[in-house]
Amino acid sequence: MWIEWYSNGQKWSEGTYKDGEREGTWLFWTEDGEQTEKWFGKIVLVSAIPPNGSNLAANDTITVTFDNDPGEVTASAGVVSGSGKTRTITGPFPLGAFAIAFSWTNGDGSHTLGYNVFPAD
Repeated sequence: MWIEWYSNGQKWSEGTYKDGEREGTWLFWTEDGEQTEKWFGKIVLVSAIPPNGSNLAANDTITVTFDNDPGEVTASAGVVSGSGKTRTITGPFPLGAFAIAFSWTNGDGSHTLGYNVFPAD
């Protein structure tokens, strides 16, 4: 955790660094102590279950995990739910070769995963 201070002793900013760059969520305050903004560094997709390129039942779910909270997540198909670092995307998904694109608000990220969707049992 990195914290910077104004000369009057009031906190100016708080966040973390990785490899010399700001990472994750940073908070900023005025000299009077009022929080003014949040800054979100690059949020990275860590994993997807099932993994990219897998077979997927039409009524199945895809669980995606990020290195930090991605904020609001939207997907090109299915329904997105969850909070924190993990989101679940629940079908139905269209049959055949299928690419699902999703994006998130914190850090303005996006990613596309590909699946072979087969009929549900």
